[in-house]
Amino acid sequence: MPSLRLTSDLTNKSDKNIDVLVEEMIALNRGRIFSRLRSRHAKRSIRNHDKPSIVVQLADAVLVVSALSTLRLISKVNLKSLHAEVEELQRLFRQLEAMTEEQARS
Repeated sequence: MPSLRLTSDLTNKSDKNIDVLVEEMIALNRGRIFSRLRSRHAKRSIRNHDKPSIVVQLADAVLVVSALSTLRLISKVNLKSLHAEVEELQRLFRQLEAMTEEQARS
């Protein structure tokens, strides 16, 4: 079955190429990404210097959505999943913020 193996090899190479492309895109846009997250690693501007990070705003929005669960507009299973995902984002953001400038830019 050489054709299956060839397809598998092409898929693996394609996946690696996509990974490399994504890494390059992140490297080229790192400053913009930091800015959108409102990370301490971003250059501060007059417009966003006093705004909370987007992750904090997301966590606040989830609290509002949690209040809606009493109205049964969102299922408890979906809400629990949402809470878990937001907590993971907060954990990852704390890790980012704890990095040195050099670590964050590498």
